[in-house]
Amino acid sequence: MGVDLDPYDPGLTEPTVWDAYTAARAAGPVARSARRGGFWVLTGHDDVRAALRDPRTFSSASGHRIPTDGTQRSIPIDFDPPVHTAYRRLMGPPLSTARVREMRPFLERTIADLVGRFAAEGGGDVVRAVALPLPLAVLTELVGFAPGTVERFREVTEQMWSGLTADGEAVDFAGAFRRIAELMAAELDAHREHGADDFVTTLLAAELDEQERISILATFAVAGHETTMNAASTLVHLLLEDPARQERLRADPSLAPRFVEEMLRHRSPAQNFRAPRHLPGHRRRAARRGGRCGPALVRGGQP
Repeated sequence: MGVDLDPYDPGLTEPTVWDAYTAARAAGPVARSARRGGFWVLTGHDDVRAALRDPRTFSSASGHRIPTDGTQRSIPIDFDPPVHTAYRRLMGPPLSTARVREMRPFLERTIADLVGRFAAEGGGDVVRAVALPLPLAVLTELVGFAPGTVERFREVTEQMWSGLTADGEAVDFAGAFRRIAELMAAELDAHREHGADDFVTTLLAAELDEQERISILATFAVAGHETTMNAASTLVHLLLEDPARQERLRADPSLAPRFVEEMLRHRSPAQNFRAPRHLPGHRRRAARRGGRCGPALVRGGQP
């Protein structure tokens, strides 16, 4: 069955995105949209899970964005094993459990400072005052980005998303990601000149070409701040809309980890690997075997 889904429609935000999910499910376990060159969408959890665990059938090697042209690939998400595995291994140390434990004093101090200033000022915009500055500060510590670089992350990512959601069916991926790439290239050049004991310097020593280094840093830059920003602001929103939740948490602060876990289950901070205004909450995969339509989002050109 057909469904009218545009993954770059900026109007698909809370709460209308849930109506779009409902319509997609009503169309069947696998439906086709003619938007953005055409693609297939699957709607069942088990089918999505099966597709994500079968890279031999449902490959990421052509890219996960729609329309797929095979040129706009992000590391590591747009690669299949064993290449994907090698990239993940390289990117893993800054995200390891041990590294996060080491950062706990820094995290607690940073969060206390942000929330303390927010409270002292009598409140305000929690996204700009807390949810956004937190991951940006973490990226300077975790990856080694310069403070001046992270200050521009939100500006350039917003420009990137606006480029992807422009009117018309064509998508200028190269134009959308150009400023992100320029910012990452400048960060690499700065580390070459000054050096530092951080992950960026590790990338410079690795056997990679410059585009690989830029793509890896871009993944840390975009995914590294948007997901945390979305999760933190969504958690506050869910507490604000239900005073009973607030009172329960105040009465028993030990419930905080469970609140966070349920928020992540209830409102994913990264749906469709785009900005928070989009469709559907599944990774897209391009089928490689003879136009076979299985449980995945499959690019246009398939039967």
